[in-house]
Amino acid sequence: MASDRSSPRNRTREEIFRVIRGGGALTRAQLAEATGLSRSTVDHAVSRLIAEDGVPWSGGADLGGEMRLF
Repeated sequence: MASDRSSPRNRTREEIFRVIRGGGALTRAQLAEATGLSRSTVDHAVSRLIAEDGVPWSGGADLGGEMRLF
């Protein structure tokens, strides 16, 4: 049986994490474009990464309401 680490969900999160590390501050829309994943898939994966303290982020009015991941 495959380990949880190799599940599609975890591979997606790992791919998003690699893009964030290599691309600087990105919005979720930019992540979706860079990875070719749907916006909803990116939203879910990013939410999990943030909840696990896997990525630092900033958001609010200064970014036009868009959150950026660093």
